[in-house]
Amino acid sequence: MVWSGPAEPQWVRAETLVLQGTLRDGSFVPKSLSLPERESDAPAGPRLLRLTSNLLPLLRPRIFGVEERVTSTTEAGGLRIRCRTGSQPAGIVLEPIGYRFPRNMPARLVLSGEASASVGLSLVAPGSDAPAPPQTSFSGGRAALPLRPDASALVVGCPSSAGEILLQEARIEPAGGGKARYGSWVWDAAEAIRNPAAFGRAIAALGLGDIAIQPPAEPGDILPVARALLASGIATHLVEGDPDMIEPDGLARALERVCRLRRAVRGLPAHPPVSLELDIEPYGHPHYARDPAMAWRSWALAVEAIARTWGGPVDVDVPWWMLGAPGGTAALTAARASIGTIVVMAYRTEPQLILEAAEPWLAMGVPVKIAVEAGEVATEAQRTYRRARAGELIVGGDRAALHAAPIEATDGTATFSLTSQASTRPDRVSFYGRDAKRSAAERTVLPFLTAWSNFQGFRIHGLSGTTATGRNRSRAFPRQQQ
Repeated sequence: MVWSGPAEPQWVRAETLVLQGTLRDGSFVPKSLSLPERESDAPAGPRLLRLTSNLLPLLRPRIFGVEERVTSTTEAGGLRIRCRTGSQPAGIVLEPIGYRFPRNMPARLVLSGEASASVGLSLVAPGSDAPAPPQTSFSGGRAALPLRPDASALVVGCPSSAGEILLQEARIEPAGGGKARYGSWVWDAAEAIRNPAAFGRAIAALGLGDIAIQPPAEPGDILPVARALLASGIATHLVEGDPDMIEPDGLARALERVCRLRRAVRGLPAHPPVSLELDIEPYGHPHYARDPAMAWRSWALAVEAIARTWGGPVDVDVPWWMLGAPGGTAALTAARASIGTIVVMAYRTEPQLILEAAEPWLAMGVPVKIAVEAGEVATEAQRTYRRARAGELIVGGDRAALHAAPIEATDGTATFSLTSQASTRPDRVSFYGRDAKRSAAERTVLPFLTAWSNFQGFRIHGLSGTTATGRNRSRAFPRQQQ
């Protein structure tokens, strides 16, 4: 036997089981066993349009008009639209099939190209006709339309006279200024406590204006550090969290700890206030796989109880995929009144994927910070096992065991054989060792993020120079593969 872990008694009747773990030096290290994650009954929604590139290739043209006086062709230079003379409305509807426009983001859709006549341009909602007159006109060069929250298609309306239009590019230009407060986490406060003033100066020298620091066992020891950070103009958050907080005993310990923290911060200035930030990570609990929805409900109850003890809303750290997890959205809704700012761990390294992770949260209108990973992360792996007469994975009662070689089942047990293994790519999760790539990605995404007025700043986890060590929080499977 090479591993043993908890299981559910009913899993002896399962057809498929999934073993999560990591890869170390090419070897699989198991961590937890579960049933395959349930697929949502709802159809997959459209993806966010590629905000950083030309959108024309993603817009499918559809001709409208009873006089059949419009044609369109796609060519190397863009989309060519030809209009013949006519008296009835006619033109092209450009729809992002399988994609959608960003929601609630102040921005413009900017088109460029050539035209021998003036055509009308309008963004329309689902099932709506283009307005008359159109929202704007285009006669070559550039034209811009404000991006409406319910936009689903672009309508190009032909004039009554003949004309030809070559659309060469369509881009979304955000209304953001590209500036944001940067922050990070500090999980080991020992160095900061030894020399608070030097620590405050070092954080300021990194250009950080926001720090979440985990207090030591004695909460009062963090007060000089907090004073030094505040004196340097750095927003300060005391971060606490453990997956056991979703259990009654763990929550009771957390509430006692928060009481001590609350008494400690009374020694700090009231303005600016020091906030409490929760990094509970229910998906790290051994029983998360048993019932993810229940784990998220327990997370919401813990957030509410801790906020009551703290005396006001608390900030929360959440994974970007929470809204798609079973019970994740319901838990967020239940705890919303107890939450101040949501720190979304958008641990991706491609700019478009960071924006896809961030947009659903920012579209809510609640205060949001977006975080990326810069520390070293493990390669996560997922093995799928199917029921077989003999197999390496044995399940019986409330335990599971992984063996080096297949064995046959005995009474009361079931055996499962390995059918496949998938693994993540750390370079898709973390910018570790690639500061230039991180800086380039930030420059790309910040103009879009800052367009939302509820965007509160950018966090970098594992940033060198902050002593922010020791937390790997990606839980890449299964959604990291999207």
